[in-house]
Amino acid sequence: MRSSNGLQYHWFNRGYQDFDHYLSHFNSRKRKNLRKERQKVTQQGIVHRWVKGSEVSKEELEHFWIFYQMTHLKRGRRGYLTRSFFEQLTQSLGDQLLFCFACHQDTMVAGSLFFKDSQTLYGRYWGSTKEYDSLHFETCYYQGIEYAIKEGLQRFDPGAQGEHKIARGFEPIPTWSVHHIEDLGFAQAVKSFVEEEATQLKRFST
Repeated sequence: MRSSNGLQYHWFNRGYQDFDHYLSHFNSRKRKNLRKERQKVTQQGIVHRWVKGSEVSKEELEHFWIFYQMTHLKRGRRGYLTRSFFEQLTQSLGDQLLFCFACHQDTMVAGSLFFKDSQTLYGRYWGSTKEYDSLHFETCYYQGIEYAIKEGLQRFDPGAQGEHKIARGFEPIPTWSVHHIEDLGFAQAVKSFVEEEATQLKRFST
């Protein structure tokens, strides 16, 4: 059995009244950079809208599945989740499932998928059919932060990876997982790697 340590980057609501109040806690340079990223999206004529899982249309769901596939196709493979999987999510989770769609001239060009409970917003999948400057940051991060503030949620977990999230107000959070590896030689190699990785992560997070 091998334990592996890691880092994720979460956002915490510290009683922010709105997004501008959140930005007021940054220094001048970072605040300017974040506002500039959001302005780029607006200047490209893109608007965002949120749709609950219980209210999403078949057309919107089809668009999101295409966005999801585009993310994987850019990496040379197909996404493993099917249309029916997302349909089942809308039926089983209802309002705990959320879509954030980005629209350009009334055409959906990108979307991200979120889950929520009473305290936390979780961001998991995203995709787009066309590249727009700063659209990923807006659709996956800033829209999520804004939603969490508006709904009074205490935490936003946007998913794994991404040190670039730190500059946008996300905080490094230690994570861990446990794995059983049958092959003893491979298990030893993994053990050496995770021990070295844990040392590096400890330095980064302290």
